[in-house]
Amino acid sequence: MPRCSAFARYVQVRTADTPAVHAAFQARNGGSPDPYDGVAELWFDDDALTRPPTPESAKAGRELLEDEQNFIDLASSPIWFAEEWQVV
Repeated sequence: MPRCSAFARYVQVRTADTPAVHAAFQARNGGSPDPYDGVAELWFDDDALTRPPTPESAKAGRELLEDEQNFIDLASSPIWFAEEWQVV
């Protein structure tokens, strides 16, 4: 089934809120930055960044950005593009 966007996946990874996690952060907090609340992962099709957007994918991208602005401080959030390398 064709998708209306170039995204293969959209995943929200939220920081766990447990005593064990808090202990781990405290043990490493000797000057390290505060932990993230979470990470939003956008997974793209292999050729998504090299082909021109369709009207449908452009609309989906705008809707995603509008939604993200409700809960992500985009101006203060790091962004990077990466390749996944499975080790094990």
